[in-house]
Amino acid sequence: MSQSGNSIGRLGKTAICNKLIDQTIDFIWSSLLPWKNDPTRPFAEAEEELNAQLQNFLQSRASEEFPMIFFQHEQRQEGRRRVDLAAKPIHSVAIQGVGYSRYQPIIVIEGKRLPAPSKSREREYVTGGENMSGGIQRFKLGVHGKDHETVIILGYIQKRTPQDWYSCINTWISDLTKTHPDDWSTKEKLSEFQYLDLGVRAKTVSIHPRMKGSKSRTIRILHFWIQCSEIP
Repeated sequence: MSQSGNSIGRLGKTAICNKLIDQTIDFIWSSLLPWKNDPTRPFAEAEEELNAQLQNFLQSRASEEFPMIFFQHEQRQEGRRRVDLAAKPIHSVAIQGVGYSRYQPIIVIEGKRLPAPSKSREREYVTGGENMSGGIQRFKLGVHGKDHETVIILGYIQKRTPQDWYSCINTWISDLTKTHPDDWSTKEKLSEFQYLDLGVRAKTVSIHPRMKGSKSRTIRILHFWIQCSEIP
């Protein structure tokens, strides 16, 4: 049956593009273990190096297995800020009535080391205070991901276990609900925790309200964690 009618065509295109976002998320998740175990990958500890390595791996793998998407390292966001990785469509698509070209990401990713590299930045996965350097914080404020309803924070675990970090991050959020009750609530805690591959990978989800001017009133953050403590 022809789908040349405008309304049918739009519905079909929207369904395809929403599916493309879900497929991209699945592709990123499924790539973490092969990336970690890649025998050619140099050992790295610095966040910037890990982000660059992952972008190289995702782009190389996508060109062979997922050619609808390409990955960029560092994507300009609000002001002079940049998010660590962005997934963009090879061809223009429409998602919920909004057009996305190869210059516009359909999903963005922020990478964070667990633990942070210094004591002064200990809680940076969640908040960086007035510096606005926190992973969750930036998405809440619309500094990162303003035009997206779903984003990813990728945690590079270098010490301790995913279970430890799940508990620790929720404790930090609980603390913020007491010190900054106007800005944080217990509803923002991580949930739906899944521990996979004998602890090498884990994932969890959090939902947060955010500032006016963003695409939606809330943002869903997918937290994908990969154990990077062993030298490959």
